[in-house]
Amino acid sequence: MAKKNTQDPSQMKRGLPYYYGMLDQVIGMRKDFLKNKDIAMWLMFGIVKRYLEAVIEATENDGPMIATWYGNAPEIPAAMGIVQTGPGNMLIQHNDENVKHARQSQTPGNSCGLLRISVSAVEQGLTPTPKAIIAMLEPCDGQTTAAEMWQKTPEWRDLPQFGLDAPYGNSEEDIEHFADELRRLYGLIRAE
Repeated sequence: MAKKNTQDPSQMKRGLPYYYGMLDQVIGMRKDFLKNKDIAMWLMFGIVKRYLEAVIEATENDGPMIATWYGNAPEIPAAMGIVQTGPGNMLIQHNDENVKHARQSQTPGNSCGLLRISVSAVEQGLTPTPKAIIAMLEPCDGQTTAAEMWQKTPEWRDLPQFGLDAPYGNSEEDIEHFADELRRLYGLIRAE
């Protein structure tokens, strides 16, 4: 569990001021949910609280952390005890200020809003710098483009990136191809 923040935000690692702010907000929301006896929301935001604490702890202690999207084989890093952060995470990145900044980011104007917000979050320093980036050429090929855009930010420039190539079919050959991709992903994560 992340300790209570007492640091000057200007002295914190990249992304931590925003994550500590979100943690404080989530803690307040959970108190309100409990007061209103909304146990389902209290429990759900307990998950969000633990996620924010894990990202804060990994960042503060230089622990293993990857930047990825929610659908990119999250079971593999989770089983390895590696924290996953998503610059486009819907719960913590979408607010009016971030949407306005996303319109001004380096991302092409015809990109989807989620990708633009994720790039904006990295540009603004709202997301801590991970050890590696994992993307996937899955329904949205833009994930890989967003990961490439993340790497235009100096703190993310030299991070290793892996793009899982998911097949569109379901033949034996397709399944074997993706199994090989997952094995390569495991090898990259282990190396980092």
